[in-house]
Order: sequence, then C-alpha cells, then structure tokens
Amino acid sequence: MVTRPTAAPATVDRHGRVINYLRLSITDLCNLRCFYCMPDGITNKLPHDQVMRHEENLEVVRAAASLGINKVRITGGEPLVKRGVVGLVYSIASIPGIKTVAMTTNGVRLLEMAEPLRVAGLQRINLSLDSIDTKTYEEITRGSELHRVIEGMDRAVSLGFPIKINAVLLRGINTDNLFEFVAFAREHEVGLRFIERMGFDRKEPLFSQDEAIEQLSRDHSMEPVDTSPEHPHVRRYLCDGVKIGFISPMTHSFCASCNKLRLQPDGRLRVCLASEQSVDIREILRREHTDEDVRDAVRKAIQMKPAAAPWNAPAEMWKVGG
Repeated sequence: MVTRPTAAPATVDRHGRVINYLRLSITDLCNLRCFYCMPDGITNKLPHDQVMRHEENLEVVRAAASLGINKVRITGGEPLVKRGVVGLVYSIASIPGIKTVAMTTNGVRLLEMAEPLRVAGLQRINLSLDSIDTKTYEEITRGSELHRVIEGMDRAVSLGFPIKINAVLLRGINTDNLFEFVAFAREHEVGLRFIERMGFDRKEPLFSQDEAIEQLSRDHSMEPVDTSPEHPHVRRYLCDGVKIGFISPMTHSFCASCNKLRLQPDGRLRVCLASEQSVDIREILRREHTDEDVRDAVRKAIQMKPAAAPWNAPAEMWKVGG
C-alpha cells in the first residue's frame, strides 16, 4: 500500500480559492466519437512530438503536489487507450502529497483494465455514460459496445471501486425518462450525476438542472442533501432514496468554489475549462530547467485563474478533458 505523507501547504489564488485539484488529460485520442464532444470533421490526433510524455506529466504532478495539489484525475480523450497508463497511475499514486488518484473513462476498456488499475493505486472512477439504451448509446457515441461498458463497470464495482456515472443531459436524446438512469444506478450500486451540456457552440436549447429536477419530482421523491465539502460544485439529492447529483455550470455557476487546474495533452496548463488562458508548460519542460521553474509555471497558472468563467473557449472537450 502506498504511504501518503502530509500534504504541502495549499496554494490560494488571487480570489481566495484553495487550489488542490489537477485534471490531467493524457491523450487527445478516444475510441468513441460522441457527437457533442467530437463533431464531424474533428481530427483529434496531435503530432506525436506535441503530446506530453509520461515523465513530463509526472514532473508537473510533482511540482503541483509540492504546492498543495493533492488530488489528480486522469482524463483524455480516453485515458485507457494510452499506452503505459497503469504505470502512470502507480507513479502518480507514489508522489508525496497526492492523496487521491481518480480517473474519468468511457469504460470501453474497463473490463480488462479495472484490476491492474486497482493494484496500481487508482481509487475512484467516473464513468461517462450518456445512455443505458443500446440504440441511443450508439447514436450518441457512434460506437456499439454498451454491453462491454456495463460489464466493465460491474467488474470495477466488484473490485471495490467507488463508481459514479456522469450523464450529460442531451435534450430529446436521453432526457425523456431520467428515472431510468436512477433505477440503473440503484441496480448496479453506483453513483449518478447529471451534467448540463457546456455552452460553447451548443445549438439546441439547454436541458437544465431545474428541468431535470422538475421531471424527476413528478413521480418520485426528491430530497435535497447537503453539499459535500469535497465536491462543492455538485448539488445533491436523494431520488427515491438513491443518491444523485447535478453539475450545472450553465444555470448554477460554481466558479466561486473552483479548485482546479487542467493540464492538456499538448502541455498547456489551462486555468479554466471555459477560457483559453493557459501556461505552456511543455515548452519549459523541453528546455533546460529546474524544479523551481516548473513550480513557478504552476503558480503562474493558479494566479491567472479568473473569478468567473468567461465562456470564450472553443468546443474542444476531447482536448481539455472535461
């Protein structure tokens, strides 16, 4: 078992927020092509020499941990298509100060990889799953492996992983009967979070958190639950006794509690999901540098964080890692 030393003192941004969470996007590649994430015409392959190497990612995580970052979530693209991801998980889990190592995955490769990931030190999994109906799943993802995703999810649960399903609310596609998700979560003993689709270039009307709550409340009990200090951006409810959450950046801003930085696979340390502002940390890593140079880059990104999301970024969720 990995021993986790006492964390470094937290770093506070210029708006008084404690920044302790790094989302690490390790690849722009994905084995699905969800229409809202990778629209037709998107070529999602960075040149090989522009993608951060594992040792470079680890150098950034070590610098971030020395500044109080204690949670790392590995994302993509799809992180489980990246060669060496199990070793990367192990290395991150071994870094002093890192308390939590989590991953967001579409689950297509989870059946065969859940056990080695558990052994390596991965602690939590968020499963991106926007439909539990085979036909709708294929329509959204342009893939056809829902059965494998569910088998992989069940395997991960059997290994002791806490699993949360992340379902993006897509009006007219997966929003007709949201309680089907709730019943599925109860059956498979997993958590559930509904996520408002990000703004960017969305053309159809937003399906909001309030609409989702109103729909579920018609025939089911919806009891508000106190916000978790660990996840202040999630509004939580008990729906017929099942714990569910809502992440609602478009209608219920949570910028005041934002605690994240995002490292893209191209080495841009992004300060906000909804902004293009970033620090090019790859450029620093690939020239002569010191550990302090890397820490300074992380500090700079933290102090660049805006007070609120400007929503001026392009719809490249596959590149940012959500």
